[in-house]
Amino acid sequence: MKGNLTFIDVDGEQCSIKQSTDENNHLEWISKLLECEQSDISLTLTSRVVATRNEIFQARQNITRAYYGRDALSKVCDMYLKKREKSIFQLGFYLFIR
Repeated sequence: MKGNLTFIDVDGEQCSIKQSTDENNHLEWISKLLECEQSDISLTLTSRVVATRNEIFQARQNITRAYYGRDALSKVCDMYLKKREKSIFQLGFYLFIR
């Protein structure tokens, strides 16, 4: 996953996921792998939850923080796969035969 998702800067303070132009939609593949909606992944990588003493709100991520989040998600997925002794190939094959 690391490197497949790229971001575009919107205004220096927020970013969005760059849509894939080829037939391999990486966001779609990742959403199938994690069994969640594409919009949830996009929102998670491009925003963060900020909790203050009196309120909780969602703030947009800049492009640097989005890349850090993408890399962290990639590491967690890798650790999960190693723990479960499965490979990306096995999971990908499972997704496409469902």
